[in-house]
Amino acid sequence: MSKKLPKATVATLEEIRHHAMVEPPSAQPTSAPTSTNPAPATDMAIALRRSRAREVVERYTTYAAVGGLIPLPFLDSLSVMATIALMIQAVAAIYGM
Repeated sequence: MSKKLPKATVATLEEIRHHAMVEPPSAQPTSAPTSTNPAPATDMAIALRRSRAREVVERYTTYAAVGGLIPLPFLDSLSVMATIALMIQAVAAIYGM
């Protein structure tokens, strides 16, 4: 008997942007001290960055799959490795590294 996996959903970039636009920028009272926890804004930035990175990985995965279709043994490996190197560069740029 196989065990069913839990259903997981991930918000898309459009949903994250929509959520950021709908939520009021200052849900806290103005008289609150400035040392309040800015966790929701930080969480939103992390989710947006992760969503962008996921899009980059999906795009370059498709490129690598197409590059793997080249029937020449050395050339297809070279194209896939180059695509992966470009993907790493793009994801590192998103994370500021």
